[in-house]
Amino acid sequence: MELWTIMKILVTSGGTKVPIDKVRDITNMSSGTFGSKIAKEFMLMGHEVVFLRAKGSKSPYSVNIDFANDEDPFKKFTDLQLLFGRCHCMERYSEHEYRTFDEYFERLKFFVGVEQPDVVVLAAAVSDYGVENPFNGKVRSNDLLTIKLKQLPKIIYYIKEWCPKARLVGFKLLVGSKDYQLKSAAVKSITENKCDMIVANDLQDIKENNHKILLVFPDGTEKQYKTDPKDPDYLVKMVAEHTVKL
Repeated sequence: MELWTIMKILVTSGGTKVPIDKVRDITNMSSGTFGSKIAKEFMLMGHEVVFLRAKGSKSPYSVNIDFANDEDPFKKFTDLQLLFGRCHCMERYSEHEYRTFDEYFERLKFFVGVEQPDVVVLAAAVSDYGVENPFNGKVRSNDLLTIKLKQLPKIIYYIKEWCPKARLVGFKLLVGSKDYQLKSAAVKSITENKCDMIVANDLQDIKENNHKILLVFPDGTEKQYKTDPKDPDYLVKMVAEHTVKL
């Protein structure tokens, strides 16, 4: 008989910001769609989810309605009610926000340390560079501004220090790459950060509506999945299924 274990899974999503001054930031294009879908899939599987997302990014429990184009806009509310009932969300779900890189670092460290999750899935798009000389105030629009960037620490490196028992899933996004380049980048992250699985994909494929993912594991094995036109959440399900098998 197979025993089903409820796991605690921490998922991060959205994109971090680094401030230029008090009103301007450098950020990225992540909306948190894939991360929020992963969190939702884990809930549908019955697991406990701690969701850390960028402020303004998508949530498993957010509903966006386009009254001009949605054929049945109120169906989204029905789907949301079904999700609430099926997942016992108040018992097994918590959601927290961050805005900047520093807030992401601090809150991720806190929740990994406090929650001691079984799995950590880092789907957030984290800044690689920060502004070395942020202006304390607001730069006037007619002023010349020189921005000096500095390399930021790789937060994924610290997860196993904060929670040695956790299985770690990281993401690697490249642009215009070949499969062997994706795998090489994934293997490097596994080696440097002690990841248990890397989800690698290419921005060009996503933009061309030909999304595919390459899952890479520490033993060198890999699995590739492509978008299924009949199931828009197929790739999300594959990531979730392989994650719980870890």
